[in-house]
Amino acid sequence: MRKRTNDVTIDRPDYYTIADIMALMKVGRSTVYKLIEQGDLTKIKIGSLVRITADSYDALRRRAESDFKQLER
Repeated sequence: MRKRTNDVTIDRPDYYTIADIMALMKVGRSTVYKLIEQGDLTKIKIGSLVRITADSYDALRRRAESDFKQLER
């Protein structure tokens, strides 16, 4: 998926692996699966593969950033 930001087009994947999310968030595997169980991340299964939707990761990130900004006030 291509995303347009401030007149710059960047490539963004539609899905992430568990390892991708671990690296992006700097958390462990069990934390990623906990976020899936809590409904904070959406997983899909492709055969035996698990993928996380990029939209759910982006939404989680926006919520976390919003929560952090509220704490700063």
